[in-house]
Amino acid sequence: MRRNNEHPHTKEKIMPHWNPSDWIYHAEGGKHAIFRCKRGHQEGEIHFEQFCGYILRIRKVDLAHASFQYRHQNGRENAVSEEGTTTKQSSEELAESDSHKFQRLVVQPMIGRCYIDLPETVVLPNSFCAQIFDSTISSKKIPESRLPSWKLKTRDKPMQITHDGVIAYLLRDHTNLLPHPRLPTDPTTTLAVMSVEIKPKAGYITTSPLVLPENRCKYYRTRYSLQQELMQRGIVRKGWTKDMESSGRFIGSKYSPLDLFSGCRQRIYKALKELSNNMQNNFRVYCNGKQVFGEYKQPSNHESSVILGMVLRDFATNSSSSEWDSSARLLDFITTILANILERENLLTNVQRVQLLDVIDGDGAVKIYQRLVNLCMGSQSDADAILDEESLCVGEVTRSGVRDGDRLLASSPYDMPNCVHLSNFLDKAQRCRAYFREKERDCCINLDHVFINECYESCNEFIDKMSKDACIFLLKNWLISLALCDISFFVTFQLISGVHTASEEMQNDDHGGVVVCALEHAKHSEYAVLYEVKVVDCDPKPASKLRNRAAAEGFFKNISCPP
Repeated sequence: MRRNNEHPHTKEKIMPHWNPSDWIYHAEGGKHAIFRCKRGHQEGEIHFEQFCGYILRIRKVDLAHASFQYRHQNGRENAVSEEGTTTKQSSEELAESDSHKFQRLVVQPMIGRCYIDLPETVVLPNSFCAQIFDSTISSKKIPESRLPSWKLKTRDKPMQITHDGVIAYLLRDHTNLLPHPRLPTDPTTTLAVMSVEIKPKAGYITTSPLVLPENRCKYYRTRYSLQQELMQRGIVRKGWTKDMESSGRFIGSKYSPLDLFSGCRQRIYKALKELSNNMQNNFRVYCNGKQVFGEYKQPSNHESSVILGMVLRDFATNSSSSEWDSSARLLDFITTILANILERENLLTNVQRVQLLDVIDGDGAVKIYQRLVNLCMGSQSDADAILDEESLCVGEVTRSGVRDGDRLLASSPYDMPNCVHLSNFLDKAQRCRAYFREKERDCCINLDHVFINECYESCNEFIDKMSKDACIFLLKNWLISLALCDISFFVTFQLISGVHTASEEMQNDDHGGVVVCALEHAKHSEYAVLYEVKVVDCDPKPASKLRNRAAAEGFFKNISCPP
């Protein structure tokens, strides 16, 4: 398998004997399903060593198409036998997908190469896809709110199917942890591996001068906080909230992304505690690859105690402690270690820097997109095509992923076009950001609406005169920010058995990091912890997202600003 920094091209790789029984349904998002390779060997079955510790990411609509196509061909595929073995090996090179290019050219340089692994493209036989589709549907493991996304619709088009099968992506399973070259790995003393998946959301409050007057609640609170209120009031609904809403038990989270992105261990710990108190779909915990906490998952009190023993064998148990204490201690143990790791690694700082490429807000994106469509002779399709193509045309970015300077959009991966109206807009937006940051430092919620209105009106005038290249530049940066606001990342860790002091080191391209943590309720005061932090679900946002953006932003008018 390639390392995360080795991805010059993506090649088709059709492997013999794709066995559906080797793969199990693991999780899913809006468009993709994740299947994990079963660990180890089972009697009567052979599991491919190169797939152990890996997952498959497949579009659900492609699975549905493959199942439909396979059934209607009576199980006979072109170049694929009924047993799921390929009868030919193709050497044809597949074009690198936009998602791969986006991660390799844009995301990796900006957030750090060690924080994201590039996927490997594989082509799966239709028979294989049909069988894992059918077995997943019949397993009843899919949350009810997600079932509609598995149904084949007339308008669905299979975008990732070739004559040989379905294109999918092979990635590291980040509930596993790779060994460290300088730490002991005695399997007889190995402790359990814990892994936490976090959706951090947008770690900033907008300062854009283009926020509509009726939506200025955005100046006071994070977007996440505002959306929580809208969901609790039933104004906005998400697919994963349906089960909660039907039982009348949806409760808004108190989690603040500002705390998580603060760089302060105490605030990071506070953010993680709030996430663990109300997980929704933003916090999932795995133990040795098995999910133990999540929006639909909660371990029993006894299971929490058992997991603690697996993770830390000399955990100080107390016969007088209640079962509730074991569950609370388990989550506190997890959040304590995570806070130590996230404070020292650069991931959140780098992600926030990319998120701050949003200088126009969703309201401004709507207006600038309308301007671009007008410059494209009224064609949304032409505007979308230009944006999608241009989003992969990056400029000269330094190895650290940022350019020198503190000016607005200094860290953009794109070359800034020469447009006086763009320069005027950025100068005004810079003044707005400085103004709001000063108010934040002074803990002042009383805003100068005369200043804000003047900035709003002048910036709208600049946009009305902006060139096509300037519109594309601002929208490309906004789309990058949008993508980085929607990522997930895994923090996977393991206490090193018998090692209580070790040389701490940061994560790098070759191996994970090591941190020494102080833990309560344990035999020793300090423990060496091996860890990895990895970003997943970092696909580019298509320009078509802009078409209905006005409706999405319009919900915020339902929230009042502070008096």
